[in-house]
Amino acid sequence: MVGSGRRKEDELAAIEESQLESDRGQWSNRAEFLLSCIGLSVGLGNVWRFPVLAYENGGAAFLIPYIVLQLLVGKPMYFMELSMGQFSNLGPTGVWRMNPMAKGVGVSMALISLIVAIYYNVIMAYTLYYFFASMQTNLPWTTCSDNWLSRNCVVRSGEMTSGLMPCMDDDPFVNYHMCVCDEKNATLNYNLTQHCFFGYETVIDLVPFNKSKHNLTDVVMVNNSQFIQQDREVVNTNCSQWCVKRSSTRTAADIYFYDEVIKLSDGIHNLGTPIWYLTLCLILSWLVVVLCLIKGIKSSGKVVYFTATFPYIILLILLIRGATLDGSREGVLYFLVPEWNKLLDLEVWRNAASQMFFSLGVSFGGIIMFGSYNKFRNNVYIDSLIISVMDILTSFIAGFVIFTTLGAMSKELDIPITEVAKKGYGLAFVAYPEALSRLPVPHLWSLLFFFMLFTLGLDSEFGLLETVLTCLQDEFPKLRRFKWILCIGVGAGCFLLALPCVTNGGDYVVTLMDSYGASFALLFVSSAEIIAVMWVYGVARFFEDIKLTIGYSPHCWPYWIFCWFLAAPILIVLLLLYTVIKYTPPTYGSGEAFSVLSQVLGWILAALVMLPVPAWALIVLARNRWNVCEAVQPDVTWGPACGSGNVDGTRLREINESGRENPGFDKF
Repeated sequence: MVGSGRRKEDELAAIEESQLESDRGQWSNRAEFLLSCIGLSVGLGNVWRFPVLAYENGGAAFLIPYIVLQLLVGKPMYFMELSMGQFSNLGPTGVWRMNPMAKGVGVSMALISLIVAIYYNVIMAYTLYYFFASMQTNLPWTTCSDNWLSRNCVVRSGEMTSGLMPCMDDDPFVNYHMCVCDEKNATLNYNLTQHCFFGYETVIDLVPFNKSKHNLTDVVMVNNSQFIQQDREVVNTNCSQWCVKRSSTRTAADIYFYDEVIKLSDGIHNLGTPIWYLTLCLILSWLVVVLCLIKGIKSSGKVVYFTATFPYIILLILLIRGATLDGSREGVLYFLVPEWNKLLDLEVWRNAASQMFFSLGVSFGGIIMFGSYNKFRNNVYIDSLIISVMDILTSFIAGFVIFTTLGAMSKELDIPITEVAKKGYGLAFVAYPEALSRLPVPHLWSLLFFFMLFTLGLDSEFGLLETVLTCLQDEFPKLRRFKWILCIGVGAGCFLLALPCVTNGGDYVVTLMDSYGASFALLFVSSAEIIAVMWVYGVARFFEDIKLTIGYSPHCWPYWIFCWFLAAPILIVLLLLYTVIKYTPPTYGSGEAFSVLSQVLGWILAALVMLPVPAWALIVLARNRWNVCEAVQPDVTWGPACGSGNVDGTRLREINESGRENPGFDKF
């Protein structure tokens, strides 16, 4: 027993020495940490995904479950993950020394971050393409090109001189001086240069010559007979082919994005080859990300001073401008007044949970990673509150920006607000660019908007890729000597893996990766994480760790205990079960489900992401001779970050020894 204790002390001493010698890096100051965390949590998900989900789920009917889940799940888990990283100075894989059986959770987090980083940068490439397109003399999504004629292209406007023009009465031939409408409730195509837009046309008739009525000088001989030419105006029925029903029209912005930018094919089976201009934008996006991360947090920490603050300036400007638009009030009311019956729809709650995880970055590993570069005595409690509040605040600001604009468009076009934009990308790359084109100096607004989207995505991409890099370096410490080579290598690999996403069927690949590799797998990993920490490691022991870190018990501690031990685990598991039971495959724009083969590939991707959780648990169980109690005990190397200068080696050993017993609730 004495020999065993001495070996244990020697092992701990060796670990302490190696930790002190390792050059893991640390934030230069608290501002870099806060801005980086805000940048990770506040990204495209707030400006694009949050308004889209609110738009699709009844506006304010979505806000209520979103706020409830933020309070019961999001904020507690954010605080938990920051504390885990800061307490141990370990990344998403290393932190599971607290519960070795759950190390697979960290591996799955890294895989989720890798998958999201791959397709997230594709969306950033779209923003770059639109940014450069905004420099053209005419914004290409504001007018119908001649070759779009057969696609029923229209430019939406509330004026009678252009845009969607309904027939005014039952007359089958209503002349608008540009085209003849021969169908009730039809719309016209305007702003084209190749057209037959004349309500009447002149027809030349040959009339037999009559001496009493005609002059001899006007006679025309045809087949030895005398005729007189007479002009006659008739209805130009040829124009009626350009009159189409409102339901079959497509806006110029819609055609530009889907047909000209991403060149969307008819299905995932028809991928095609990478589109050259999107590939170039993707290369540029990855170059920016890799250069900013080349020195890890030492370089990215400086970049976030701009990338995390600039979007707020643009959002506030757009908010002020949107509030002045006629019809903005209707948009705000749609955003704030709930449809109470939708609160009973569990699908709304599931979508709110998905947005909460995607926005905050919970269970992606990035929060643990950022916390691990903190000083041990940093007040992580206050920081977690600031960041989570900023996330909600940004989502609401973005929501007001989007819905004031949608309300104005709804009034101008005289259509319901629910019909202004399509689902998915439609809000960010179709409806909003179209709305910006109606503002004074539209080129400037478009440049600012898409540059803002890129900077928002950049911060989140930093967190996602740095999570993968940190996990690799924590598992293989020698890689820290070649940090820049590792960064370039991982970035190049992600670029190659993203090439299928910039093909003609790339949008379907992105949908598949998001639906299976991120959304579904994320709920599974999150449920495993919260149970492994709060039910296995122990909520009481975890609370003691926090008290050691910040020096006091967090305010309203019963609220945190309730959320960690009961609310969050139960709600996440219920949401996971609901997602499995109510599973619906991703669909095309027409509503047709993805093919069975596509769904199989999606489930294979999800399985690869989730597999490390049970696989690692089985490996650890086998090493401990299938003794579950031994397998879940904290590793001998687990404890507070001893390199902080705040906790000495003696205290570290005391904590590890006492940690073998999970303290009771009387410790609070």
